[in-house]
Amino acid sequence: MIRLITLVLVSIFITNVSLAQFHLGIKAGVNVNSLSWNGQPADSGFQTKSSIAFHIGLFSKIQATEKLSVIPELQYSVKGFKSGDARTDLSYIDLPVMMSYSLVKALSIDLGPEVGYLLLARQHFNGHSVDRDVFKKVDFGIAAGLRVNITEKISIIPRYYYGITPVIEITDATGPSVNNIAGTFPAHNQTIQFSVAYQLR
Repeated sequence: MIRLITLVLVSIFITNVSLAQFHLGIKAGVNVNSLSWNGQPADSGFQTKSSIAFHIGLFSKIQATEKLSVIPELQYSVKGFKSGDARTDLSYIDLPVMMSYSLVKALSIDLGPEVGYLLLARQHFNGHSVDRDVFKKVDFGIAAGLRVNITEKISIIPRYYYGITPVIEITDATGPSVNNIAGTFPAHNQTIQFSVAYQLR
């Protein structure tokens, strides 16, 4: 994974230096977050629900061809989930690198890898907050979505992210109760993002 990230970053740098059409912008929006469990029994005592948070960041747009752009982003993004009356917020610095293909002038398809570094995991319950250190620091996954160009500078970006690497693993009855059912249950971040992007130059 480290080699892949390094290759992507080197590619961005080479492309950025060699191409003249370079744009910079800002973006912000809403996250609808949840956890996707692999192999979690249906009668597990630990059930999670969706949570709503936000993201904000910067992006650059590098025009590779008439139809294809490379769009690296750097954003602060809060993911997480709800369980019962508790809400867990996972605050990341995310680096998505999107390949954007223009179908028509006003609409593009985006697809690319995303890596995130966990800054803080905090659980909120009954007006109290406590930090949690059971979550993995690095989250790596794939993002895909659309880019709707309202004007030359303003875009609406709906996007889906799925974490390939698990953000947490519950083994046997450790951590949240799984009714003493044997096995390891990995959970992956999944997020639906709705963003508004503004191109500065």
